Amino acid sequence: MERNPLVVLSVFDDDGGTVEPATRDRVVSTWRNAVESRIGSIVVDTNDAELRKRFGGSDACFLHPVSDRDEIRHNYMTVSGAERLARHVNKFDRFYNHDVVINVYGHLEVFSGDVIRALMWPLADYTIDFAVAVEDWDNPSRDDETIGVAVEWAERRHVHHVVGCQVGRPTEFSYDPDALGGSPRLRLLPVFAYKRASLDRFLRFGPSLR
Repeated sequence: MERNPLVVLSVFDDDGGTVEPATRDRVVSTWRNAVESRIGSIVVDTNDAELRKRFGGSDACFLHPVSDRDEIRHNYMTVSGAERLARHVNKFDRFYNHDVVINVYGHLEVFSGDVIRALMWPLADYTIDFAVAVEDWDNPSRDDETIGVAVEWAERRHVHHVVGCQVGRPTEFSYDPDALGGSPRLRLLPVFAYKRASLDRFLRFGPSLR
């Protein structure tokens, strides 16, 4: 099935709307890599004036972050990354032209175009609604920020344009690496792909304590 993805490059800044210089470098690098991936339309979720200036005359499309509850005009009322994403996607694409949403947290790490493009591979399966990327967790320890994941790998499913990249299903998530078992320990990367209809359905569930 042909997919029409929308990449949302999220940049979380402070209340004044400013972003640290090193963060701007990461965002610009990830945006360029996303453009080179030729995967689809890209929007940047930030109102940082200096970052907008860094993009110069490029074709970058910016979304003004929704920070005030009075600005929200739909049912996504709780503080959540997925709900923030849904608000912006629905503001940018009211007519549902994009059926896949890839959310990249550009302020945290620099992602290559291969990583972003690889997330489309598992979504080709109609039974899969949501895809994430993982990598080896170096020196794993509980810090309540890094999310570890245990994965059951599909031996015959590989993303052929990325060396060593496999497709699997997560079996457990935890901040505690000792709760996961297995070797090597894996950590979740802050880049997520949703089928759009699945994202809407996911947001109808209540919050979970896990």
